[in-house]
Amino acid sequence: MKKVIGFGFLLVMILVIFIQSEMKSSVKELGIEEVLNDSLFDEAATKFGLHAMGGAIEERTLTVRIDTIQHKEDTYNFFKEQLDSSGMAGYKIEVFVDQLDS
Repeated sequence: MKKVIGFGFLLVMILVIFIQSEMKSSVKELGIEEVLNDSLFDEAATKFGLHAMGGAIEERTLTVRIDTIQHKEDTYNFFKEQLDSSGMAGYKIEVFVDQLDS
């Protein structure tokens, strides 16, 4: 009987550890989604001519696409600041310039 209780306790502990690790990974995924919100997109679109952005969670990369090369450095610094203030300093930021026809 003691072996069954001990085995049950061990099984419950393993499940608790597994559930906690799953919750932590989902919190990290939610973090980048909170940074990539509509108001941030609108603000960057107004300031830098941003027309697309997206995040790759597994690669820890944020990719943004802007209209003109003259805003590339400012765009990088803006998103670096946003990620750093959100506790995601380890993300790589890629800024691509697309010369869009007007």
